[in-house]
Amino acid sequence: DSGDDDDSGDDDDSGDDDDSGDDDDSAGDDDDSAGDDEPPSADWLVELTAGPAFSPSELTVTIGDSIAFILQPPHTATEVSEDDWNANIATSNGGFRFTADSGDNVITFTSAGSHWYLSEPFAAVPVKGVVHVVSDS
Repeated sequence: DSGDDDDSGDDDDSGDDDDSGDDDDSAGDDDDSAGDDEPPSADWLVELTAGPAFSPSELTVTIGDSIAFILQPPHTATEVSEDDWNANIATSNGGFRFTADSGDNVITFTSAGSHWYLSEPFAAVPVKGVVHVVSDS
């Protein structure tokens, strides 16, 4: 239903299988996919992938950017101190904590600094990542 004929030269309205891949049924973002499979709106996505691992595991963003965490049970994205992150200890520092069932799992960063996080049940594996927030200058 995009209705755009782009560079594909395809005049057929069923152009869902053109080479752009944006409307491919396997992408999980068509109208026929479950609504809860759609990623939340954010500037960046961090997904839990097979392994398990966060992808990307390190990300640099600008103040005001938002990140959505895409998780599967029983994983979490729990902010911890850098020392606990280095030691693979899942003790929250009082920052963000997201679970697979906690809604959109979106955070917007309002100040510069690093945010170290890991998955609580898999801290010893370790399943962890870091977000570096920098100013826009």
